[in-house]
Amino acid sequence: MGALNLYARGVAAFGATQVRRAENLAENASGGLSLMLRLASYSELTEQLRSSLTSRTVIYQGLGVIMAQERCTQAKAFEIMRTASQNSNLKLRDIAAAIVTSVSGEPPQPHPFEENGD
Repeated sequence: MGALNLYARGVAAFGATQVRRAENLAENASGGLSLMLRLASYSELTEQLRSSLTSRTVIYQGLGVIMAQERCTQAKAFEIMRTASQNSNLKLRDIAAAIVTSVSGEPPQPHPFEENGD
């Protein structure tokens, strides 16, 4: 919802032609604004999905390390990591990154889609 305010110095300054032009301008501006808002929403969603995929990758790497070290199921490994996250008040992906770093000696590397923005 929006508004287009037009002002003039004199009374009855706008005729039928000017009103039609103003209506066309408002309609075009409304369509452009609507499109811009939709694109911004898609861009935000794309970034959220990208971040989620990155976190998930690191979490799965951490789960794999725990499963190998503890010789346990994925469910048990997740429970171990979740408990560590809650007890330390750190995000699950940060716990997973610390686990991967402790084993590999370097932080988890970004997924290939992160490097070029695809």
